Amino acid sequence: SEAPRFRFFTLDDPRRAVLDLQQARLAPGRSLPAPGGLARSLRAAPRPDGALRVVVELPDGATARALPVAADERNPHRLI
Repeated sequence: SEAPRFRFFTLDDPRRAVLDLQQARLAPGRSLPAPGGLARSLRAAPRPDGALRVVVELPDGATARALPVAADERNPHRLI
């Protein structure tokens, strides 16, 4: 598998984590899970450039990161 290509940034007022996944889409009939933990809401939409944008609304003061993890013999590339 190929390493994920992505762009990650945060926004304020309200606090959000934004993840643009290149060459990605939600599978037909699939939806995002219900928000939980620090996630107040989750939403996703296709971008004109073919990326899938995922937005997570967070509480004020929360921090977020996106970390790629390389594939190994048991797991594909992933993003945590």
